[in-house]
Amino acid sequence: MYFRDMYFTVDNYEKAVKKIIDFVKADSRVDNKVALYGMSYGGYLATRSACFLNKDIYGLIVRGGCSQTDQLTKHSWMGIPNFYLNGFKLKFNEYDDEKASEISTQMNTEPYLKNITIPTLIIHSN
Repeated sequence: MYFRDMYFTVDNYEKAVKKIIDFVKADSRVDNKVALYGMSYGGYLATRSACFLNKDIYGLIVRGGCSQTDQLTKHSWMGIPNFYLNGFKLKFNEYDDEKASEISTQMNTEPYLKNITIPTLIIHSN
């Protein structure tokens, strides 16, 4: 993505996933059944996509992840505050900490989780 100047915005990921789902479903070998799988930040992205594409998919599998991006980007790791914000900034092509933090705060699936009615498997451990 980085080498092609393709970056995330608050709502462009699920739009891209919709195009991929439509492409895969057009293949007669798939039988119109597609599930989403995501791990870590991909777990957030798969869940967000399922909130808006529930009718287009047959299942959701999430390993790790979160319901709000802030739960990752504002989390310290190895004593480094906001450790994951640096990777977030790269994905969003936003290098100002304050602006990246504002974008991160906007990325919250909690109001939309009720839209997911498909079978869902959440794999998580401490």
